[in-house]
Amino acid sequence: MSEDDNIAGIFMALRGRLARAVQHIVPPKEIEDIVQETYLRIRQVGGGSERYDDVNRRRGENPCLDYFDNRYRGYTLLEFGHKRIAANLRVVDDVTVEDSPVSALATLIVDDGKAGVRQSRSDHD
Repeated sequence: MSEDDNIAGIFMALRGRLARAVQHIVPPKEIEDIVQETYLRIRQVGGGSERYDDVNRRRGENPCLDYFDNRYRGYTLLEFGHKRIAANLRVVDDVTVEDSPVSALATLIVDDGKAGVRQSRSDHD
């Protein structure tokens, strides 16, 4: 099985749980868009600094892009609360090494009643 097939299989197995997790915080018509966007973001791993530089040059063209940094590989831990949602972006030093150190890249927070995303600390500034 290829890496692409493996990632797609894992995502398909988890997509129902993801949909149930967001159904309480977004309108029903937006759930499928969020699920699909999550898959696209999972697929966009790697890319190196060339893509990073290109996207950062063009950030002004996309006001919806609050944070972007594909120089790292990692995962996101989501915290859902009554007053906020926090996305803790975690990076792995070397994805090919078991027990490789993990560190915080950034924390993105959306507070209830406040427009926009704010960014908390980063170990990689």
